[in-house]
Amino acid sequence: MYRIKLSISIVVYGESFLQIKDCLLSLLSAMPPAISYEITLVDNGALELQKNNALAISIKNFFVNLPIDYIVSSKNGGYGYGHNQAIFKSDAEYHLILNNDVYLMPDSLKNAFDFMQRHPYVGMLVPDVYDMNEKRVHLCRHNPSLWISFLRRFAPNFFKKIFHKQLNHFEMQDKNYNEVMFKLSNPTGCFMFCRLDLLKRLGGFDEKFFMYYDDSDLGRRMASISQIAYSPSVRIKHVWQRAAYQDKQMAWIASKSALYYSWKWLLK
Repeated sequence: MYRIKLSISIVVYGESFLQIKDCLLSLLSAMPPAISYEITLVDNGALELQKNNALAISIKNFFVNLPIDYIVSSKNGGYGYGHNQAIFKSDAEYHLILNNDVYLMPDSLKNAFDFMQRHPYVGMLVPDVYDMNEKRVHLCRHNPSLWISFLRRFAPNFFKKIFHKQLNHFEMQDKNYNEVMFKLSNPTGCFMFCRLDLLKRLGGFDEKFFMYYDDSDLGRRMASISQIAYSPSVRIKHVWQRAAYQDKQMAWIASKSALYYSWKWLLK
């Protein structure tokens, strides 16, 4: 059906094999049979956390003959830094940026390939995302502002209720998520199905973002040279951890990223 090569990058930091096994199983079960593919798993935490290669050994023993390249980063440079290591070594036609806590439906990749083949002007495709309770998560978003970032991360619930219309507008809840959407600019970073040549032309992720807003920045740059689309036929589940809402250090990292994003895009 296809004569196409796909590369996939997954970044881990301190996760055990059991935490990422189901992600890899869902990825393999969704792979169309005629696709040539390679998986790059970038371990950002092995050296920093002084862990051995137990994760690599477990993957090799469980997934026999899996075409996976296990890279131990020389430093923990962040989410985009990890994915860039895979992006720039690949010679595939398409590249999937994937979170390690995402689970694909059996037809997710087939439908993604079909969509991209039908729409050559689309450079990035984002999925229909559900949480583990089968509730849809609205991740087609407008470009973020500092005000929206404050409301989402720091405002108390009663304050969010006052400005719920602005928050709903940001998440494009006025749109029909059961239909295809084009000309997006702020994709979700948990699953980005991209044309690799465009990713390389953009220089990959901006590594000044350690975590958070790196997907918004990449999407905004992708939208300047191509189109970003959403398709409800590409369905995934995402374990919603929301570390930036629960951990003070992650909240500080998210705040710094929001300020850098605002400087880069809004204050220039």
